[in-house]
Amino acid sequence: GRHGTPGAVYVYDAIGSFERVAVASAGTGRELLQPILDRLFSETQLRNNPAGEHAVECRDDGMRRDIMAVTAGNQRMGVAGSLRPPVETTVNCSWEEAVNNVARAYRSVAEREISVGDEIVICVVNTSEMRDGRPVVDVFNYPLKRH
Repeated sequence: GRHGTPGAVYVYDAIGSFERVAVASAGTGRELLQPILDRLFSETQLRNNPAGEHAVECRDDGMRRDIMAVTAGNQRMGVAGSLRPPVETTVNCSWEEAVNNVARAYRSVAEREISVGDEIVICVVNTSEMRDGRPVVDVFNYPLKRH
């Protein structure tokens, strides 16, 4: 994120609609990659949750509730009463952990999908560090399985 605010991920469709999400994938292998990203980043949320809550909360009435869900009463916000998404749209982890999770997920997908490619390149833009008036960009290269 910029200036202490969380980063944001948006998904777009062919007609230009967009939605903010916690994690997203697109392109070759996305069907395999998305559930892996969901799992890796939901585990990150649980580890970084100071209350130590579990992914599913059991209420007194026997109902089970996903702790990532935003209740209907808390979805209303803004003057026009626009709705917030029904699930959290941010993850709580360091950029190092995010890069590591993405690399792990791609390596897993590359084992099963031969058209994914043989390397991933992840660029991290750090706006808190400036070099020659520009933000510092760290580039990470991760080799994938060659088929």
